Amino acid sequence: MAVASWMFRGKSLRSGRSFRSRIDAEDDIQLDLSKDACECARQILSNICKKQGLTEGKKFGYLNAFVKLIIRTDVGAGDLGYTIEEIQCCLRVALVHDSAQVRAAALRALRYLMKEERDVRTLNRLQYPFLIARSLDVNLRNDMERIQALRLIRRLLVLSPADFPPALTRSLVALANGGAEEKDRMLRACLGVLTEICVLNPDMFVSCGGVSALLRNIAHSQMPRIVECLCGALLFLLDRPSTRRHANVQLQSLAVPYCDFHWDSDRNREDREARFLCVRLALLSVLRSWPGILHFCHPSNSSGLQAIVSVLYLKQLEVRKAILDLLYDLLGLPQPEWTDEFSVALEAVDPSHPQDIWRLSEGFVAAEGKAVLPHLAKFRPNIVEIHLSVLLYTFLEAGLLDAIVEVIVTSDTFISVRATILLGELLQLIHLLLPPECCNITPPLPNLMVHASNAANLPAQHLALTAVAALSHLHHLLKRRPAPASLFLDQVLQAGGWLRPGVEQVVNSRGKHEKAKLYQLIMKDGDEALKDSAVLSNKDGFSWNWNIVRAVLKTRNDALCKLEDSNHRTFLKRLVHYFKPSSNRFSRVELGNKKQTQMYTLAGCELLDCLLEIDEPEGSKLLTELLSDISTNIDVLMTSKSAHDCLFSPHHVTSSVCQDYFLFIGRLCRSSKGMRMLDKSGIFQV
Repeated sequence: MAVASWMFRGKSLRSGRSFRSRIDAEDDIQLDLSKDACECARQILSNICKKQGLTEGKKFGYLNAFVKLIIRTDVGAGDLGYTIEEIQCCLRVALVHDSAQVRAAALRALRYLMKEERDVRTLNRLQYPFLIARSLDVNLRNDMERIQALRLIRRLLVLSPADFPPALTRSLVALANGGAEEKDRMLRACLGVLTEICVLNPDMFVSCGGVSALLRNIAHSQMPRIVECLCGALLFLLDRPSTRRHANVQLQSLAVPYCDFHWDSDRNREDREARFLCVRLALLSVLRSWPGILHFCHPSNSSGLQAIVSVLYLKQLEVRKAILDLLYDLLGLPQPEWTDEFSVALEAVDPSHPQDIWRLSEGFVAAEGKAVLPHLAKFRPNIVEIHLSVLLYTFLEAGLLDAIVEVIVTSDTFISVRATILLGELLQLIHLLLPPECCNITPPLPNLMVHASNAANLPAQHLALTAVAALSHLHHLLKRRPAPASLFLDQVLQAGGWLRPGVEQVVNSRGKHEKAKLYQLIMKDGDEALKDSAVLSNKDGFSWNWNIVRAVLKTRNDALCKLEDSNHRTFLKRLVHYFKPSSNRFSRVELGNKKQTQMYTLAGCELLDCLLEIDEPEGSKLLTELLSDISTNIDVLMTSKSAHDCLFSPHHVTSSVCQDYFLFIGRLCRSSKGMRMLDKSGIFQV
């Protein structure tokens, strides 16, 4: 292809920044702003229009001086002694200059000059769009020129979307169609501008071929956020009746990576997984919107959702795994571990099992409460559930449940486990959200039982029997009332009256009957219980019987509250010393064994309750000693130069039971006496 000579003349091998520095040093134009703006404009424009006698650097300097004049004087084109058309005619001369730097400066000056809609109409009348398109199309070390052209395009689009020139839209569409193959660095910015055009001037966007350009880049892009943005623009066209038929958006092409096994077959596994990820994000964006679900899941459309469901019958393990991942994300279900053991997968989807988002560094109690507690709006329509119900109904109509049964009995163990968990979750959602008339459309369990009773195919029979047992276990897990998994949420619910006081839903060391017997035994002989707890005979907290310790603290008999016996005083002193942060005993316990660490923390909460009920000065002294130690360590954290060297460092609080000291503070805030003790210890002042 022949290349014009002006594309090569005047090219500098230096970067745009170094070239700009050289020009600033040698040919910078100093404006005298004390002069009249018209006189300054006349000087600048006359030099810009000179054909000879002016170096490239000088012309570049005059263009920058024109921008400074517009910015500092804040005047319009009419205040410079010329009409907008005359000024644009002068600047047009610089757009055909041999130097890319001069052309970039001219585009920048033109952008600052554009301030009204009529300026855009004047620009179109002077045939500027073809010059701007040329600057955008040429890709020969002129990145700065192309950037300035794109900025000018966005300026025109903001000022007057209705007058936006089609020539620029076609140029952007051409760049979007071929940018991926040419590895054009302006491709992403170009796609962003195209989405803006789609929203501000959809008719011109459709007529210039923008729909096919966006669809092509959705299928080939590997940037998740860009994929979501492009899908949003196409869904905008589908949502409007005025553009829906004219745009002719075919989102069924998003199913191609799942249905066409020879599509990108020359790529390696990592590239295919990345492509599946992008297409999955695109389908999630589509199916989570009303226009997308009505278009992609239409009953008469055999190349949308129906095609994806039909592919599950083919024994393509990689595609099956990708479709299952898509369905998990689409329904908002937690994905089980990639394992061949049902016990591990069931533990991951247990509603009461701690999730990563419940950690202290993530959503913590708010995220756990949102996942565990029922929604307060019981009688108000839930728009999210309505959308999910429509999605489930389309799954039933498309025969998804039967397809999942086929995946269970014909895949390897890993995929069979994941498909079984998905089937159980789907059945649960269907029976919760859909009326009974819809639930019987495609009963999958009879089909699964047929495979389980078919002795002619032993591998399929084994997988089916295992799946039936796992579905039964999963049903029991989902049927149980969700309970808080952390002590923080449990204490919040108890303090707010959501749970019966005294009923612990987190730690169940023994049955209620055994606990009642234990309490009766302690009430009869408290001294023997103190000895059996091993607190008096051993200073190591790991060797204590914490069940008995908690039982003693809960009963709070008269002898313990009066502290007349030295054994009772020693018992409480050693417990207080164990829970003091500075003793490095309780504060150094890592968050490993959940049952054991929660036992320690519950004992600490019951110790605080016991000390609050003791009217003797010794009880207040022990409580003040514990709270003062906690206050000192919090103060060290606030005043230390490095928080990571303190006991309550961010890492230590996240990974150990140090975080439970703040639960102790919250426990004391439940009573007026506890508030007074906290104020006395100085914790509120910290």
